[in-house]
Amino acid sequence: MLADIRGPGAITHIWMAQSNHYRECLLKITWDNARSPSVLVPLGDFFGLGHGMVNSFQSLFFTASTRGNNQFNQGCALNAYVPMPFKERAVVELVNQSREVHRQYFYIDYETFAMPQNDFGYSTRSFAGPTHLAAGDMKSMLTHRKPISSTRKNSPGKIIMSSWKQKGVGIISAAT
Repeated sequence: MLADIRGPGAITHIWMAQSNHYRECLLKITWDNARSPSVLVPLGDFFGLGHGMVNSFQSLFFTASTRGNNQFNQGCALNAYVPMPFKERAVVELVNQSREVHRQYFYIDYETFAMPQNDFGYSTRSFAGPTHLAAGDMKSMLTHRKPISSTRKNSPGKIIMSSWKQKGVGIISAAT
């Protein structure tokens, strides 16, 4: 588990850096104690790196920075600035489906609110297709009924920082 955040709140930024397993590791995010995750997608696909190939790019919501452009299994720093609000709880996990030890560096920025925010939708991502194949169909959707206001009274941002490694599907707990 990378993060278990009590709400109401919003994840405002995710930073991750790793050298491989862009398709073999799944990013899994569950909102508000749901039975199944709303985000379940290969790590690279979540950050816009299709087929496990790294490349530097910059967009409004995502960035990637690497010295090994257009190559497989190269180190890459990834950022997501997608506002991901939740009412009760956000659980962020990384599931290693490779047969190798995976090393992951990360931090997650988030804000908490005094009252639940009723004017938002959930961030969802899904992936249809085996993660060990180079081809797949990533379906991504971000829904907001109204824009998230920058004038809300929020508590100071909190950061969860850690580095960890895991082998197999089991989750190794991270320091928070």
